[in-house]
Amino acid sequence: MAISDQNLAKIAEKILKGSKFLQASSYKDYIAKTPQFSENQTLVFRVKVFYDKRIYRDIELTPEDTLEDVHLIIQKAFDFGYDHLYAFFLDNKRWSRHAEVGAQESSPEQGTRKAHKVNLSHLILLPKQKFLYLFDFGDEWLFEVEFRGTCSREKGIKYPRIIKIQGNPPKQYGDENEEE
Repeated sequence: MAISDQNLAKIAEKILKGSKFLQASSYKDYIAKTPQFSENQTLVFRVKVFYDKRIYRDIELTPEDTLEDVHLIIQKAFDFGYDHLYAFFLDNKRWSRHAEVGAQESSPEQGTRKAHKVNLSHLILLPKQKFLYLFDFGDEWLFEVEFRGTCSREKGIKYPRIIKIQGNPPKQYGDENEEE
């Protein structure tokens, strides 16, 4: 029996409300077969540094953008280099294999879904829903990504874009003046 996208959204809502009877158990529980957002909308996310949630960036993307685009705008927003692998954990649980979406360069034997193939329009998202973004598997830079809602797309605006900055970004490699 196939589940409609509308029913999937209802399932996601129950999960977010903490239903003890129903929990998402796979990547497919977070991805709809048909677009969930229209072309005239944008999606707004708040990205917080996991270890200091007073530091955050609000970013705005289009439904046509991918999770790879989310990765790239986060890198830009926090002044990080593009020199490490990354992953998103759509169930908001670090290292959760069943809901992981990773970099294009991720190892194929890991079975990781690829971020450049996941359009935001197909994510099942409700306001205040959170997922994790992990950058640099060695240093483990962890960010909480919260869906804030949708806005109307503005003509002449280049997306994705950073729409709010709170706090100074952490240094990716610590103090450059420290001796190693």
